[in-house]
Amino acid sequence: MAIYCSDIETLVHTYLDGELADHDLDEFEDHTSECEACHARVEEEIEFRNDLRRRLAPPRAPGELRGRLMAALDKEDAQAARAERSRRFSWVLPGAATLAAAAALLLFVQAQTQSPAAHVPVTYDAVKSHLHQQPIEVQGASAVSPWIKQHFEPTVAPPRFSSSDISLRGARLSHLRGRDAAQLFYEIDRNHRRNAMQVHILDGANLDLGGAVKRHIGGRDLWLDKELGYSVVTYKDPSDGMAYVFTSDMSGKELLDLVVGSDLLLRAGEQP
Repeated sequence: MAIYCSDIETLVHTYLDGELADHDLDEFEDHTSECEACHARVEEEIEFRNDLRRRLAPPRAPGELRGRLMAALDKEDAQAARAERSRRFSWVLPGAATLAAAAALLLFVQAQTQSPAAHVPVTYDAVKSHLHQQPIEVQGASAVSPWIKQHFEPTVAPPRFSSSDISLRGARLSHLRGRDAAQLFYEIDRNHRRNAMQVHILDGANLDLGGAVKRHIGGRDLWLDKELGYSVVTYKDPSDGMAYVFTSDMSGKELLDLVVGSDLLLRAGEQP
């Protein structure tokens, strides 16, 4: 169906929960990309949700209790992720269950001081976007670089790989943490396997990219993590502050090797 300005207020929550049907999703994103007011409404709702999560962040519980609660939440998220992948990776954020658990914890634990805001890593948002299977806006490797320069700084460029078994299929304009991001789609065909890799490029100013494992390579810091069964590598270019978030269904070592083998570290003037 065609999406009009009057529909945005009704559909924005369904959109952010990842529950719009594919044809409605295309219409919604086409409209909000062209309508400045509706785009601003979507961004406003994103900021409201992030603020709500921060305000509902539970106080720090005693170690044993906190461990049990976090284990229960992790189990719930893992079950939800497996269920959604079985439906062709259509993403449904278990936000209601998470917020309910946080509210219950607030009632259960009497806090003396307010704990720091809950930190949902940017890697989690990147994997969510990876699973969502959004349509590609710009097709073909040759069209991606001019498209990136149109939307970002002239110095920003897609990562380049010397191996011929890695192909850049296209790109789309995405958002992470309320910031515009270029979402690039790569296909890797090697060792009789075909893997997908996506790269988000965004302004890394004041953005925490830390992951579970830190690697110092070529004088630069890279972070390796795992989210919902997907490997994630993050890197911030020291020359322009742009952040690169790689997600893939490959192993963590394979993905890290690909990132190190790209031209990203060489751009900073260091030989990995």
